Formats: sequence, structure tokens, C-alpha cells
Amino acid sequence: MRKKPVIRTCCGCRKKGEKAGFIRVVLTPDERIVADLSQKISGRGIYFCRNRSCIEKALKSRAVRRSFRGIDLPEEIADLIMKECL
Repeated sequence: MRKKPVIRTCCGCRKKGEKAGFIRVVLTPDERIVADLSQKISGRGIYFCRNRSCIEKALKSRAVRRSFRGIDLPEEIADLIMKECL
């Protein structure tokens, strides 16, 4: 029996897709924001398509701040995930 694919939603464009196609950013329990390229760190995670425009849209619309309960995405994390984009 096959497992169902894990579906996630992009924080920027709101498109749905398989988890493997996204970049994950995590708010850890000690309230640090880290890029989770292995997708295994515990904490509240948000996902981005591997597309720069999605990340820019999420930052501009403050979607990241809402998802992380009032905490903005640090610039160095935004730069790191931008480098992972296609």
C-alpha cells in the first residue's frame, strides 16, 4: 500500500504541493527562526515554493510575521532561502 504524499501550502503564493518541493523555515520552541533545509527541525514551520517571487510576496504581505505570531523573518534567513531558490 502506497503512502499518501505529504501536501504543504506556500506561504507566499498559497499553492499546494508535495513537501519535498518546498523550502521550510522554522520558529523553534526557544523562538529562534532557522532555515530547515533537512525539514526535520521541531517547531512551527512555514513553507515556500522554490521561487524568489513567493518569498518576496510573503515578506511584503507580512504573511511570515502572521505565521510566526509577530516575529519577522531575519534578513540573513531570507537571503539564505533565496539562495536555495531555482
